[in-house]
Amino acid sequence: MRKHMLASIGAAAIAFALAGPAAAQTNTPPAATDANGGSPQANTSQASPDSRGFLRVAGQDGRAEVALAELAATKAQSPDVKAYAERLHRDHEKANTELDTLAQQMNVTVSDPSSAQQDVERRLEGLSGAAFDRAYIQQMVRDHEKAITAFTAASKGADSQVKDFAARTLPTLKDHLSRAQKLARQLGT
Repeated sequence: MRKHMLASIGAAAIAFALAGPAAAQTNTPPAATDANGGSPQANTSQASPDSRGFLRVAGQDGRAEVALAELAATKAQSPDVKAYAERLHRDHEKANTELDTLAQQMNVTVSDPSSAQQDVERRLEGLSGAAFDRAYIQQMVRDHEKAITAFTAASKGADSQVKDFAARTLPTLKDHLSRAQKLARQLGT
């Protein structure tokens, strides 16, 4: 019996050692498993209502940001606005991937952008040139101010995985806001 336990512990240590570098390279936490290799039930019930709400809203907002960045990549007149949109697209895609993994681990469903977010996209689609640039950047200032408030609150929450994700993402969101504010001044908004 003891020999069997030592073999199991050794196999687990090797599996952990091999999984560690792979998990570190992807910047996503490895999925927890129970003794039978399945997902533990406690993992899905660990998310507090606040964390579940945060994941839903942040995921939806992240998807909306990507959609607006894609729109700006084609409609923006200013090369600086286009470069900003490309940066947002890249950064939000990365954050969305991490958030989706975390939401899946916590059994939280993230939906597509809301009807209000889709209305914003339709409104921006109807603009062009400098008018588009100003409206898009104004929207980015509003969206990132809202996101920073939500991520700051989540970074102080009870669920460690959500708290860590929010804290790691906050500097990027603050950088996005700072860049948007600078662009807004340049565009005279």
